[in-house]
Amino acid sequence: MKVIQIFLIGCLFLITVLGGCQSKTPEYTTATPEGTIRLYIQAQCELDAEKLAGCYVEEERERVKADAERGFEQLYSFSVENLKVEVVSQTDSTAKVKVRCDKIVSPVWSKGEYRDVYKNQVSQFNLEKQGNEWLIKTPN
Repeated sequence: MKVIQIFLIGCLFLITVLGGCQSKTPEYTTATPEGTIRLYIQAQCELDAEKLAGCYVEEERERVKADAERGFEQLYSFSVENLKVEVVSQTDSTAKVKVRCDKIVSPVWSKGEYRDVYKNQVSQFNLEKQGNEWLIKTPN
C-alpha cells in the first residue's frame, strides 16, 4: 500500500513539474523586423485582421484590415510549418525580410476536412521604422 502511495505522489509531482514547463505561444512585438514578421504570421494563423493590420504602417492599416477580413471569411484555418525568417538587409530606418515556409490553408466550406499545402513559399517584406516600431510598408 505504501508503495502505491509513493508512486501516486511521484506521479503527481511529475505532472506538476512537467505541466509548469509547457511551452507558451511566444509574445512577438514590432520592436524588431523579425518580430514584426513573426507577429504578422501569428495574426494570419489566428485569422485576426486587427492584429494583422497592426503590423503595417498607419496609413495602410484600414485597407489591410478590410482586405484581411474579406480573405479570412473564406478560410476555416491557416497555418505555417518550417518557418524561416531572414533579415536580408537593415538600416536605421528600413529593412527587408525574407520568409520561407509551408502554408496550409483550409477553406471555410470544408470545415477543416480539406486543406491545400503550399510547400516552400517565399515572400519578401519591406519594413519601415516608425518610432520604436518596425512596420510593414507595401511597395508603391
